[in-house]
Amino acid sequence: MAWLWWRRKDASDRRHRPLSWRWIAFYAAMALSIGGAVMWSLWPPPLKSLAEEIKARANAVQVGLVAVGAAGAAFTLWLAVRRQSTTEEDSRQQRMTELYTAAVEQLGHDSAAVRLGALYALQRLGQTYPEQRRAIVNVWCAYLRMPFRGPAADGLEEEEHEKRRQELEVRLTVQRLLREHAHSGPHNGKPASPRFWGDELDVDLTGATLHQLDLSGCRIHPNTTFTKATFTGKTSFLEATFTGETSFLEATFTDRVLFNKATFTSHVLLRPRSPATPGSTRPRSPAKPRSTVPRSPTAPRSPRPRSPATPRSTVPRSPATPSSRVWWLPALASTFGRWGGSWCQRMMWTSLKVVIRTPPGGGWCS
Repeated sequence: MAWLWWRRKDASDRRHRPLSWRWIAFYAAMALSIGGAVMWSLWPPPLKSLAEEIKARANAVQVGLVAVGAAGAAFTLWLAVRRQSTTEEDSRQQRMTELYTAAVEQLGHDSAAVRLGALYALQRLGQTYPEQRRAIVNVWCAYLRMPFRGPAADGLEEEEHEKRRQELEVRLTVQRLLREHAHSGPHNGKPASPRFWGDELDVDLTGATLHQLDLSGCRIHPNTTFTKATFTGKTSFLEATFTGETSFLEATFTDRVLFNKATFTSHVLLRPRSPATPGSTRPRSPAKPRSTVPRSPTAPRSPRPRSPATPRSTVPRSPATPSSRVWWLPALASTFGRWGGSWCQRMMWTSLKVVIRTPPGGGWCS
């Protein structure tokens, strides 16, 4: 259905575009071609009498010119019809714009009755002009996003209380219109409502204030957003169907919310805030006074007595033995003996006995 509507819209746009000179030249060439074809089909063969041949050729030319004139007249008639259709479409668009502008301006009127009339005027406009439905739904959502304080506040004067009550009635009407035209699509084997306006809408209720919202048994529009919305009163989604990714991020529920038997076919983002009055903050707990009890005087820390340093030992070290001083020489000799043979080993040991000596009073190393 939506595809057919867009196709008709594109065809209408093409029909009301300005006609270029190329198309005019093409239609003129077509008219001349039609006249030439007619004249060629009626052109007489050579006749015995010259007068008859001239008369037959003149008749063929005359009929061809009549065909060209008829084609030109048809083209002129088509241009007139097209111009008339364009004029009617322009007047239609102008009238639609005037009605839309007047209805939107009336939404800002001080009287609640005028605002209600503007809402129903927009509804009628959407039923008549399908191309305006998305803009109308955007206006309704923007109205719900405007700041609002309920009539249940204490200390209000009678006039202010009545004014808020009337504004609440206007908002409830907007919620009913959205339920009727945006949340009435096909679901659970049920067909869409005849007043359903399609899935091309955007139901953006970010930061809106919704009072006693009731969408029980509805198909929530796929493009619905409840981010940072405030739900006052009882909210009901009983047996509702969520077909798109619906967001309840940072939404506030001041009363009960019912999702019994609801169906979710896609992701639903739920991270609600704690119930609180819109615009209010959580009261902080009073700070505890500091204790004034004087502290007991603390005893000074006594320094730890250090243990006297142990004097260094003056015992003379024992002289190092030859094996400890030259421990690497026997290993080197044995390694060299394996590589160089017994003669080299004997020579190495002889050198070691000559070089390595013990302290005075000692003998040779064995």
